[in-house]
Amino acid sequence: MKKSYHLTLLLVSLGWLIIFVGRLTPSTLLVQIMKDLQITDVQAGIALSGMWFLYGIMQYPGGAFSDAVGRKKIIALSLVFFSFASFLMGMNINFVTFVFTCSFIGFASGILPIPSFTMIAELFGPQKGKALGIHSSIGSISGLVPLILPFIVVIFGWRNIFILWGVFGGIIAYLFYLLSTESLTKPEKKSHIDRCQIALRVPLISAHCVRSNGWHVHLPPVGSTLSAQAI
Repeated sequence: MKKSYHLTLLLVSLGWLIIFVGRLTPSTLLVQIMKDLQITDVQAGIALSGMWFLYGIMQYPGGAFSDAVGRKKIIALSLVFFSFASFLMGMNINFVTFVFTCSFIGFASGILPIPSFTMIAELFGPQKGKALGIHSSIGSISGLVPLILPFIVVIFGWRNIFILWGVFGGIIAYLFYLLSTESLTKPEKKSHIDRCQIALRVPLISAHCVRSNGWHVHLPPVGSTLSAQAI
């Protein structure tokens, strides 16, 4: 096994860790954020729901675009977006900006998981189980966030915590893009229009698996017309 593969595993796992930490931090520091921004419980719930919704929705585009342009570029792009979103989170001034920055964090974070899992599986082959176990374990360290952050925020303030995550995210993105090994040797050859069409089909993925009110939604090939028929 090449040493560069292990370095790639470490860097992509640190990326997974920082976006996990970034998604847990708003909930952990919500009391301080609500007080500072003067927002209600309902408004805070809307913002956090937007973050987790976009995190889930962006999983499919993240995987689809990584098939088209490579795992490395999409993972690095996710970390860059996350870093920028974290900086913006530390500059929130009201409810509207809080909703936007939470949603941006969810958007950025959602792009990373599928390309990272796929990259590890492609690089490590028969040993992918061990490699994915390491990857998952490093990400699980984020579970310490709710325990540690309340003490740190007393010293640095909640805004500086997000700026710190932004700095870490930027450093990891740079090191990952510079030192990691691309696992996809033959990306799918699709036009930019086709890639956008693939991404726009995301909201239909869940509908493909769910039957409701006697209707079943069929996902057609890219470029064709969507159809639904009663069953």
